[in-house]
Amino acid sequence: MIAEHLADSDLCGVESHGVMRILQYARQFEDGYMTAKGAPYISDEDGSFITVDGRSGHGIPAMKLAYDAGCTLAAKIGISATSIVNVGHTGRHGAFADNAAEKGFVSILIGGGNRQVWRQVAPHGGIDAKLPTNPYCIGFPGDDNGPFVMDFATSLIAGGWIYAAQAAGANLPPGCIIDKYGNPSIRPEDYFEGGAILPAAGQKGYALALAAELIAEALLGPVKTEGNWLLLVIDAKKMRTAKGLQARTLVKSWQTCEIAARHRALIGSMSPASGNAGSGRSQWNYRHTRGNMAGHSGFARPMRNCKWLGRLNRSFIRK
Repeated sequence: MIAEHLADSDLCGVESHGVMRILQYARQFEDGYMTAKGAPYISDEDGSFITVDGRSGHGIPAMKLAYDAGCTLAAKIGISATSIVNVGHTGRHGAFADNAAEKGFVSILIGGGNRQVWRQVAPHGGIDAKLPTNPYCIGFPGDDNGPFVMDFATSLIAGGWIYAAQAAGANLPPGCIIDKYGNPSIRPEDYFEGGAILPAAGQKGYALALAAELIAEALLGPVKTEGNWLLLVIDAKKMRTAKGLQARTLVKSWQTCEIAARHRALIGSMSPASGNAGSGRSQWNYRHTRGNMAGHSGFARPMRNCKWLGRLNRSFIRK
């Protein structure tokens, strides 16, 4: 399961959550940070509330169990709230949200915690890393073009992209990190030598991170292993018919939006949906966003528009 999840991330152009993570996982198993024998289980279920305990094991199997259990309960009673605790790294959340959305479920995942270990992001206006990257993930059923899934860190860039850039001998996009003195930097080494990632959108990203930390620890309790997560799942069919839901998600204006020159230059001939060459306009399909170039991870549609997205992501960190 874990190997398939990592390979799928690479195929979708989200190398920050792909097979490069294997070395990280190996070190964490060797150091006792995670245990290979930790199999997740449902430790409590009360009405619409579920608790999944990862037993200090890898977080990807625990997150899959949480989404499966949350969707099953939501199908029965309309909505479910699942806490995922005592887990290691939980992988690319967009993959789980995409699968849930395909089945007709709206999902919202928020979490974080363990700031003592994962000091990555500086508060707005500060220079010291105090917060983790606190990812948010929302999945929404779609139409024939696939679901809408957003999956991103509340920082300007995910920690995984910094590791990926370092491994590739590449620089980072400008404006994402600062060195230990608070100076802007594009060098991954400056981050690892006491620097910090900046919050996305300044005070807005910082506020979202604080909210995630409150949910992760004040609401769900002390963190064991890596982080705590809250997953909300809604059976969309309880609120609207499938036909009505798809009509809401099919926003025609997206498909005729003019592409900015900067993005047109990056996409160019790589985009399978670009057309009208030389006209100055291209048909914009929201599947172009299946890959988050500076966020936690991307959309989770395996093998659909993935090859060109991998090149697009890499273009942002190439020296």
